[in-house]
Amino acid sequence: MKIKVLIFFLLFIGVKSNAQLIENLRANAKSWANAQSEKNADSLAKYTYPPFVANAGGKEKWIATTTELWAKSRENKNWTPRRIAAEEPGNIVQAGDDLHCIVPIEIVFELPKRGYFSKKSYLLAASSDKGSSWTFAELTEVRDDNRTAWLKRWFPNFNNQLTIPSAKRAVFHQKKG
Repeated sequence: MKIKVLIFFLLFIGVKSNAQLIENLRANAKSWANAQSEKNADSLAKYTYPPFVANAGGKEKWIATTTELWAKSRENKNWTPRRIAAEEPGNIVQAGDDLHCIVPIEIVFELPKRGYFSKKSYLLAASSDKGSSWTFAELTEVRDDNRTAWLKRWFPNFNNQLTIPSAKRAVFHQKKG
């Protein structure tokens, strides 16, 4: 009887911690999407895969570069970002000492007076602290023909059990009326 209780307890703890891990992932993905949508570079830096920030010359340079890119995109008045939303994460896999997961996102750009484009893309989520916190690499611009080399460069312990879907083409939705 004691063995059954111990096994049940261990299983319960595992389920509870797995549920917490997924909840942390969802919350961090939502924070990443909100920071992108709100153009909050400081907050976005917190949720961006750390080697990307380091490669840009550190957090301050990354924030400055990101802010500059956003300002340039605002100059083109035809494309107004409407929203970026993180969707339900996929399976979480062990990748060396880290955890990885694919998180689908929807990106919507508004074309004033004409309609909007929506595009499905993906984030590669990574956690180096057993799922307490997650950072993200946006996969929108990673081409299928360059994906393997890109993964080897940025995620040397990438677990090939994790499938990265190809980015979907943007779909135009005409404004009615």
